[in-house]
Amino acid sequence: MRNPPAGIHIIEIAPDEELQTPTLTRQVNTLEGDYNAGIKAATLFLQRH
Repeated sequence: MRNPPAGIHIIEIAPDEELQTPTLTRQVNTLEGDYNAGIKAATLFLQRH
């Protein structure tokens, strides 16, 4: 994604803050927090574009 081919434009939608979920977890609160951060990032993108 960092070096797309010529003519390709990629928009990355991601939270500003670092995610808290480790590679493997079953902690629902941690997963929900990161999920909500993603929803917030997507909502802000849609509002701006």
